[in-house]
Amino acid sequence: MAKRRLRAKLASLILDASPLDVSFDGMRSEDPTDTLVPPDLLVEVEAAAEEERREPRELVREAVTRYLEQRRARRGTALESIHTPAEAAARILELRKGNLLPPGMTIDDLINFGRA
Repeated sequence: MAKRRLRAKLASLILDASPLDVSFDGMRSEDPTDTLVPPDLLVEVEAAAEEERREPRELVREAVTRYLEQRRARRGTALESIHTPAEAAARILELRKGNLLPPGMTIDDLINFGRA
């Protein structure tokens, strides 16, 4: 239930691409704990926007867009890297080529070395 209220509240704080529809004041609230952009960051966003001669909402929109693009890319990469067991075994065998134990050493020697 709390998630639903939170989603509804966040949905009411619109970061619209059209500059005439939304004012940056829409991100402020009478209760400072109830803002999309925390007050300490809001001051910094406004200063950066003034320095870059841009609207604060443009900076926020750009930051959120970049974050979501990176998040999608990370998720996409994770999904693409899943291999079937046969592919994983083939990859392991390929990586093992040329990796030989030194003369006179056995697997048991390596295990005991790791335990030491």
